[in-house]
Amino acid sequence: MDGITAELKLDVRAYAYAGQVQLLAARLYAGQTTNFRTPGSGFAPVFVVPEQDGALTARQP
Repeated sequence: MDGITAELKLDVRAYAYAGQVQLLAARLYAGQTTNFRTPGSGFAPVFVVPEQDGALTARQP
């Protein structure tokens, strides 16, 4: 953030209902809990990109 490198942990969750994924969410944080006080931490977007064979893969930007 602002040219400063920081190591953050990543938590990716898939929320599902009736066997189908409804929502993907990612969180970046430092420490033992996701308190989001560390600069650069917080929620992050997750993009689903189709592979060449048609399979879907979630990727962090």
